[in-house]
Amino acid sequence: MDLFSKQSPVEAATKTAASKLSNGAAIIINDLTKEPTRGLMHVLRHVQKSVPILLETHTALEAAAVELQAVLEQLQDAQEGVMSVTSPATQQDLASLASSMQALDNLAQQLQQQQQLQQPAAAGQAAPSSNFAKLWQSS
Repeated sequence: MDLFSKQSPVEAATKTAASKLSNGAAIIINDLTKEPTRGLMHVLRHVQKSVPILLETHTALEAAAVELQAVLEQLQDAQEGVMSVTSPATQQDLASLASSMQALDNLAQQLQQQQQLQQPAAAGQAAPSSNFAKLWQSS
């Protein structure tokens, strides 16, 4: 190839177009081979940023689920307690217990009155040395 030879304008334009086309094709092929790598690099960066956040969120959700389960169990226990207190059988038991306590209270008052009546009569006797002795003598 002679550097000083004259080329026709068509030939020069053809060479320039062929050179641009071959350079463009080389660039396209180069970009096409590198594009998947670039895309995977973006995916890798996204995963590296997102995974710690995802793990932290997952741990927080697990802790919240455990706490929610505990609250639900407490709520169920409270509900069962309220249901047992408000059930008709429990109401009857409470009424029976109240009447038994009233009867015991009446009996305790009667025993106390009897002890007070017996104390002046037993004034001449020796004083008991303990509470157990007092109960034994009063019975």
